[in-house]
Amino acid sequence: MARYLTFLASVLTGVLTLAGASLQQRLEAFADTPGTGIAVITSAGDTLGVNIDRDYMLASVMKFHQAVALTRILTFDEIVGDSVWVTKDDLLTGTWSPLRAQCPDGNFYISPVGLLDYTLQMSDNNCADILFDRYASPYCVDSIIRATTPACNFSIQRTEAEMHADTALARLNRSTPADAATLMHTFFTEDTTVSSLAIRAIMARDGAFGKDRLPAGISAGNATIYHKTGTGELAPDGHPTAVNDLGFVYYPKSDGSFGYYTIAVFLEDFSGTQQEAEARIAAISETVWAEMMMAEATKAVAAGTVHAGTPMKPKPRELETSEKIGLILLPLTEVMLEAVDRAIWKSVWE
Repeated sequence: MARYLTFLASVLTGVLTLAGASLQQRLEAFADTPGTGIAVITSAGDTLGVNIDRDYMLASVMKFHQAVALTRILTFDEIVGDSVWVTKDDLLTGTWSPLRAQCPDGNFYISPVGLLDYTLQMSDNNCADILFDRYASPYCVDSIIRATTPACNFSIQRTEAEMHADTALARLNRSTPADAATLMHTFFTEDTTVSSLAIRAIMARDGAFGKDRLPAGISAGNATIYHKTGTGELAPDGHPTAVNDLGFVYYPKSDGSFGYYTIAVFLEDFSGTQQEAEARIAAISETVWAEMMMAEATKAVAAGTVHAGTPMKPKPRELETSEKIGLILLPLTEVMLEAVDRAIWKSVWE
């Protein structure tokens, strides 16, 4: 029996190793399209991907960097309770701005959390520039991220208005897929500040934007994905200069704990349409999700938590530090979600 158990353990170890190799191989298959960058960080801290250290245009993914930077200089009470006066001059035309569409004449107060809701959920360019103007310029955001997070292979230099005036400047706001994934992974697994919970609550809101990208590849309804999209201007020949998505995926496991991974997909100078680029991001997301679920199922069988397709009582085990953090932050995020919802409504409509 001991020899059989040893043999079984060696087989399962080999399966897990092949699963990891298979994911890398599957990701490399997407490299047949030029300009594809993919980085995946597993819960074990392993990084896989394609062109992970190449620079890509961030486009509106940089609004996540901006949000993280603001949590370093503002308290939760300031994010929710401060008032920012917005004039008509702040609401530029010729740029994507749902806030301007709702309040075209300006002359109203809005809280930082209201502006962040527009930038993170609806990618509002005017709201991002208002935050740059009132709280931290692009150079300040760049400096804050470098000083307070592990991210270092990126650059944020220009506002949305500057990039729309000269589209070539958009390439100055850039990052490697690995660095963007590292920033998001660290934020969601290690940052326990109250200010960070405000950003989590905003990103946990069910928004209509970006559902055809990373979320489209995740089949489980009980999984949560926090993500920030980015879309560049169209090139002269009509193709998108950048179609991106950066996400953190969080899901329950059979043993009662939580699993997670971070994924960055950057498509630069994609030769097809935006819809085709989004379909490719969804396909990459689906590939990663399927491999993660296969690995979790294999681990569950090895741990004895699943037998012949029937769940068994999980064996007691010590949770990893990151899992403990997740269990603490999950209910807190729900509390923050309610507070953020109230603050967003009050800041714009009262």
